[in-house]
Amino acid sequence: MLNQIPAARCEWLVPGMLEQKVQQLARTLPQKIRHRLSSVSEYAADFAAREHDVDQPLLRALQHDIEDACS
Repeated sequence: MLNQIPAARCEWLVPGMLEQKVQQLARTLPQKIRHRLSSVSEYAADFAAREHDVDQPLLRALQHDIEDACS
């Protein structure tokens, strides 16, 4: 049954850890982009609090959200 779970859904598992996961991913961004997010911890908390399409990969959702935040 496990092979029937889409891989993208697995990236969103453990909702209580999503904020920390987003923080760590955001810290890997180049400083020029990170600077536009204001505080990485505030951005991660805001991202984790909002609703997202969990059928798309976490990295893709994060990419689109960062692009929207920086524009």
